[in-house]
Amino acid sequence: MEKRGISAIIATVLIILITVVAVGIIWMVVIPLIAEADFSGANSARLSIPTQGGYTFYDPDTRILHVQVKRGADTEDIIGVEFLVSVKGNSIKFPDEGEKLDAPGPNEAKLYYLDLSGYIEEGDLETIPDSVTVVPIFNANGVLTLGDATSSDVRSETSSVIVPNGDVVDPVGGGSCIAGETAYVLAGSGVTSSLYPASYTWDNPNNIAGSGHATVFLPIHNNASADLHASNFGFSIPSDAVINGIEVEIKASGSINEDCQGAGISLVDKNGEIGTLGTLGDYWPDYDHVDYQDGDDIFFYGGSSDLWGATLSPWEVEDTDFGFYLRVENDDFSDSLECYVYDVKMKIYYETC
Repeated sequence: MEKRGISAIIATVLIILITVVAVGIIWMVVIPLIAEADFSGANSARLSIPTQGGYTFYDPDTRILHVQVKRGADTEDIIGVEFLVSVKGNSIKFPDEGEKLDAPGPNEAKLYYLDLSGYIEEGDLETIPDSVTVVPIFNANGVLTLGDATSSDVRSETSSVIVPNGDVVDPVGGGSCIAGETAYVLAGSGVTSSLYPASYTWDNPNNIAGSGHATVFLPIHNNASADLHASNFGFSIPSDAVINGIEVEIKASGSINEDCQGAGISLVDKNGEIGTLGTLGDYWPDYDHVDYQDGDDIFFYGGSSDLWGATLSPWEVEDTDFGFYLRVENDDFSDSLECYVYDVKMKIYYETC
């Protein structure tokens, strides 16, 4: 009886020892795997789908869902996005299985067109998508990882936006087209142009590249400046892109409040002025009374669908000579004045298919 009791105790001890050793071996294998895994990317970058501003909506006439996606100021390696659209309880994935759409860059927004003609019948003006979800795709140490999904409800609206044939993202089995835009890019150089005959040239025109301000002196009423030529923006546009719009941002003021007036603006390439001459019409504030917080010294011209009367290709906007001319005039009937331009920026809107 005593030997049997001892044997049972030894067996129990051996089982415990084997269990401890097994747990130790498993722990030694699992811990390095956990340490090497990267779980940071999926949670540190967020995408959003703005519903204000008229960029995210479903057009029942074309059966195309327009979706704008914005990205914050992160540094994560987001290599693409995919969409899930809910229609009558069905979940539709965009684009093809195993493929991805280009993601917005940090602090950028992109507009995507999703084709629902295969899921909503032509003439059906009542059915609209229930929701749309965007999912970022990360590169986590060489492994493709899906991030946090962001969803939004969808409203119905007949669009005035013309979407060319083929410039939509089809569901599984189709092609794709994405609207994109650059950031506002500061001009790389500035010079006084001889295109417009004027006696009043700009001093320090290259300062518009972010190193102070360019100045022009103008005598009394109706005297206009020479053209200030801003160029060398250093854009990088996809070679297959279609350019849809040009927008510029001009920071400016004058020595007398609201007497410096933007007189003209036009695009320019290496051969000279292109497109049509635009009229700014804005009066610049007195530099002593500029409210920089309100941005009343910042003026915009152009837009996402404004080509200024020109037809442009990616290589043209990437050329160092591409830019624009700016002309100002004195609207004061009794005093001479100075007009100042501090910096100018340009943005390109485009689509890739």
